Amino acid sequence: MIKRFLIILVLIFNLPNLSIADDIRDFQIEGMSIGDSLLNYINKDDIDNAPVKFYPKSKEFKQTDLEHLIKTETYDAIAVALRTDDANYIIHEIKGFKRSSSHEECLNSRDEIVDELKNLFKNDDYKINSYERETWEDKDSIYKSVDFLFESGSVRLYCINWSKEIRESMGGFYDDSLTVIIYDSEFLSFLKTNAF
Repeated sequence: MIKRFLIILVLIFNLPNLSIADDIRDFQIEGMSIGDSLLNYINKDDIDNAPVKFYPKSKEFKQTDLEHLIKTETYDAIAVALRTDDANYIIHEIKGFKRSSSHEECLNSRDEIVDELKNLFKNDDYKINSYERETWEDKDSIYKSVDFLFESGSVRLYCINWSKEIRESMGGFYDDSLTVIIYDSEFLSFLKTNAF
């Protein structure tokens, strides 16, 4: 119980001063913000050689895995989305993964953080959207998300209940984990219209 409470506090306080944030760029994961250049944190050669993943229907953006490139304090892994042809390496999405011992623990942690965020956001400048759907990787795996929607972007917290087939065939990345994402409105539009 104490360990879970500490993890929740670290996750919450790693997003700086949420009560006064009025733009998605005010949020951070592991010290990085939307709109920053990834070159502020990692050299160009390391970025260019990092593992990348493209979306099923478009290569306009790529997700770059920073797991072995950035020392993390809160998350087990970090990834960012960059425009594929951007020489400035501007960050449009930051994604942090925190492993859980079970899907139930992941959902409990997510819901506790959601409650804390609701208490911190006292104005009407956002909407909340909660939903469940199939993942694009596998129709038997269920994605359970809570999104805080701002005009400038979103903060998303989710857990995926991976199917037995995915767990057995893929392992590793497909463990239970809480995912916290910050992304700007440009990237959100891409996800809705071109990515899948």
